[in-house]
Amino acid sequence: MSKRRSLVLSLALAAVLIVPLVLSACGGGSPSGEMPTEPQTYSYNAYEPNEFVYEYGWQVWYAEQLNERTGGLMNFDVRPAGQFGYPLDKFLPVTGEGLVDISNTMDGNESGNMPEFVMGSQPMLFDDYAQFEAFRVQMEAELKEYLLEKWNVVLIASAPMCDQSLMMAEPVRTLEDLKGKKIRVLTEAESQFFKALGAVPVTVMFPELYSSFERGVIDGMTFYHMGLVDMKFYEVTKYVPIRTVRINWDLVVVNKDLWDSFPVEWQNTINDLHDEYLEYALADLKTRYDGAKKIAEENGVDFTPLPASEMAKARAIADPIWESYAKKYGDISIRALKIARDVTGN
Repeated sequence: MSKRRSLVLSLALAAVLIVPLVLSACGGGSPSGEMPTEPQTYSYNAYEPNEFVYEYGWQVWYAEQLNERTGGLMNFDVRPAGQFGYPLDKFLPVTGEGLVDISNTMDGNESGNMPEFVMGSQPMLFDDYAQFEAFRVQMEAELKEYLLEKWNVVLIASAPMCDQSLMMAEPVRTLEDLKGKKIRVLTEAESQFFKALGAVPVTVMFPELYSSFERGVIDGMTFYHMGLVDMKFYEVTKYVPIRTVRINWDLVVVNKDLWDSFPVEWQNTINDLHDEYLEYALADLKTRYDGAKKIAEENGVDFTPLPASEMAKARAIADPIWESYAKKYGDISIRALKIARDVTGN
């Protein structure tokens, strides 16, 4: 063999060996990994304070479905209340960084990480979770793109959560009855709203809510009304004058790099579960809302709503708060508020 031919063959062989390595390093290979031959376990971070909260059941159902549909190859270590050691307001960044594989969170907790999309937490904007669902449908695709670009996570499931109601220890028949009352709030906009009503917004951690009512630290709170039953809050608070102060957006996200490593079959399975997760959540909300309301009423809770005229006043007070928030966070928020107004008429 001539030296020239030998050199050509050597270069060709080097190209065969090197090109796949270069493509792999540059992300030019297959976007998905090979199918595992052994079961894999992934960390699943759920924000709920304990396993009794209704939404934690959604995560258990979701994990079980993925396990079943992958023939037991996808297993999940699902833990509530940040038991992996990360604060509830950091679930998006820690998932994007790969510190946990999957996280269930909500927009209210992540208000500092995705402020442009936190419209459901604007006080008095939505009447109930059904209205929020009409908003969610129109905004989910844009949120998915945003989360991918900003936080390196893939939004794999989402749904509206239960109405966050105003719960009071004493009767509230008009907005005047809220003056001077200490109300536990979750968001900045909510705080502004109750201040405008003459109430005193306070911050109380979830585990302290029950004792805070007992000790008079708070007179009321915005909270999902099923908590009256789940957490036995009906023992310390007896009046629900407003069904919906805010609505939160339930989110399930997976680390983008992990997503890319999944085999195509797993990605398809997760995509197929997207709508089923929503259907499961909506069915659960209706059943649990009506059921919990009945049990709470049987335990002495009064669900008499504020008169329509008082609700109109409350929205008039909240309206500039919505506008101010949307302008603060720019085009996405302005568009989101317009969609919210269109679906609610508010």
